[in-house]
Amino acid sequence: DEGGLNLFNPTTETFTHYINQPFNPNSLCDDDVFSLNEDLDGNLWVATRRGISILHQDKKTFTNLRPEEDKGSGLNDNTVHSLHCDQKGNMWIGTGKRGINFFDRQPTKFVHYKHDASSPNGLNDNNILSIMEDNTGNLWLGTDKGINVWDKKSNRFTYFRHDSINPRSIGSDAVAFMHEDRDKDIWVA
Repeated sequence: DEGGLNLFNPTTETFTHYINQPFNPNSLCDDDVFSLNEDLDGNLWVATRRGISILHQDKKTFTNLRPEEDKGSGLNDNTVHSLHCDQKGNMWIGTGKRGINFFDRQPTKFVHYKHDASSPNGLNDNNILSIMEDNTGNLWLGTDKGINVWDKKSNRFTYFRHDSINPRSIGSDAVAFMHEDRDKDIWVA
């Protein structure tokens, strides 16, 4: 409900609030926060309705990433639903309308992966609600059209969709959360 970002201090049992300050470019870019993820450098990435804010380790200043309409080489959508830092420290960014943005640390650049109706082995939906990397390095993407599992080695997707006549299929095509537990079972909600 647009409460911004809140940091709890267990010693004092108080919260520090981070909110958008329209005239401060180093503040949170939007108060409607969807997801959080920490990168390998200890910076907190904050997914919002208006891009990504990266809270630096000093816990005082943000760097904001927003779409660069004229360049096409940066973040490609304002609405960011999900974030995942992979085993190599790269950030995977799930957007509301434009698929996956891959933020490559070395060299620093964005790569975009979108649904392409002419590609039967590609991403089947551009609304990426959740992202998870399994123990083998496969990327699991929760969408409004089920789960897309991307095998990075073969660059192919496997899909899991709801099938009303198959009781062993996924319960719903809308997949908001996924988690792999210590037994390597994958939980989906």
